[in-house]
Amino acid sequence: MVFVSAIGLVAALGILLLLRNIPIPPAVTLRQRLAPFRDHRIGLTLLTTLLVQTGNFALYTYFAVIFDRAIGGNALVLGALLVLWGSCGTIGQRLGDVRCGAVVRPRPPIIEITR
Repeated sequence: MVFVSAIGLVAALGILLLLRNIPIPPAVTLRQRLAPFRDHRIGLTLLTTLLVQTGNFALYTYFAVIFDRAIGGNALVLGALLVLWGSCGTIGQRLGDVRCGAVVRPRPPIIEITR
């Protein structure tokens, strides 16, 4: 705990000493922030993403409750099911990337997020 606090203190001092003269960008108005939504494609894409992720997080919220009776409350089995779920999501994502790459110009992934 003390070690982590010491690292935090060193980082805070480094920020204080080395990052003093960073110019502050001009303020962005709410109208400017919402301007991309004028293009309906962007709004629909973000709405679709919101709905999918809401469903995803709802599943994780109730995952243990749903499987509690089936696994008898065994935390080890619950952990294994979550690992299996995430692994299948990763495999599905990678297979989808390969399939999509045959149609669309492939790009290397920057970050891979598993569900």
